[in-house]
Amino acid sequence: MAIEDQRLVAEVERAIGLLTNVSHNELRVTADKGRVRIDGVVRHLDAKREAIEAAWKVHGVVAVDEAIAVETPRPPRDTVHSEALDEALEEDEEVAAIRLGANSARGQAVMVGSAESVRELGRAMDTASEVRNTTNIIDSARIGNPYGPDQVQLANAVADVIRRHPVLHNRQIRPIIEDTGKVVLTGQVQNESEKREALNAVSGVPGLHSVREDLEIVP
Repeated sequence: MAIEDQRLVAEVERAIGLLTNVSHNELRVTADKGRVRIDGVVRHLDAKREAIEAAWKVHGVVAVDEAIAVETPRPPRDTVHSEALDEALEEDEEVAAIRLGANSARGQAVMVGSAESVRELGRAMDTASEVRNTTNIIDSARIGNPYGPDQVQLANAVADVIRRHPVLHNRQIRPIIEDTGKVVLTGQVQNESEKREALNAVSGVPGLHSVREDLEIVP
């Protein structure tokens, strides 16, 4: 392992070790040419998110690949809470409750089924979090893939959203496939607001599992 990658591993492990919800003993960190990978099992979804965010904050990290599993508790099903979750998702017009739902386990909403896009899954999780007595959200749902193995079609779908956007179509933004269903937006925008808008605009693309930006601000 190169000296720079050794430094990244040490600093990411140190950053994760400072998190109160995560034990660095639960996770293994490796690095290759600035690309950090985190493997292991954590106790809840917040811990997974915090570990990934901590890795991104380390100077020199160019990408974060994760294979972090979240322990799925199997306590008795809470029927009343589960019914409340079902009702809330059915009332949300932006969520197709026929294929995306949530089960309850001791106040935790376990997202199950299939979402069309990152945006729909995020919306469903937000809706579930607002249901009374929801203490945590566990994401066990998946994003459907309408393209099969052809990731070129996914990149084209993302590019098409950018081309049709009233502002972003004038910006030099290009989607690059990082992994199956994962896209990074590269190129130039004029400000932070356009960065956020670009991420929000493409989050509704069917088959997109995750999206991040590597956009340069050029006023």
